[in-house]
Amino acid sequence: MEDIWNSQNEESKNINKKKIVILILMVIFIIFSIVMISLYIAQEEFRNWVDKNVLGKEITTNEANVININADENMQVYAFHKNIVTLNKNVMNIYNDTGNSEAELDIKINNAIFDANDRFLGIAENERTKSIFNRRKSSAMGK
Repeated sequence: MEDIWNSQNEESKNINKKKIVILILMVIFIIFSIVMISLYIAQEEFRNWVDKNVLGKEITTNEANVININADENMQVYAFHKNIVTLNKNVMNIYNDTGNSEAELDIKINNAIFDANDRFLGIAENERTKSIFNRRKSSAMGK
């Protein structure tokens, strides 16, 4: 005959072992978190290291993308749908949201007016026919 008390004790021991392991892991995690937060608050060197290597907060000019705009030239700049468009000397440059150049188009427009709706940008010569730029195809659709 099977001993009922022993089988119940073995099951409860297994359950208790799992609970103890989970509890120990939670306590270790809480202590680790408290130590890390305390170090982050108290030590500036540690805070700078965490900001740079873990959180990626530090951006230097060497890492950042730059869009050069010459103030002496008659450059027109327009932003639409996470993009920046520059128009200078009949050349339109399209930059994405990270500042990388996506496309460069030759457009014969000197005095442009811009209008945008979602991913579509409308460019027209002031008081002339309209040109439409479609971001997906990166081309001029009509003139």
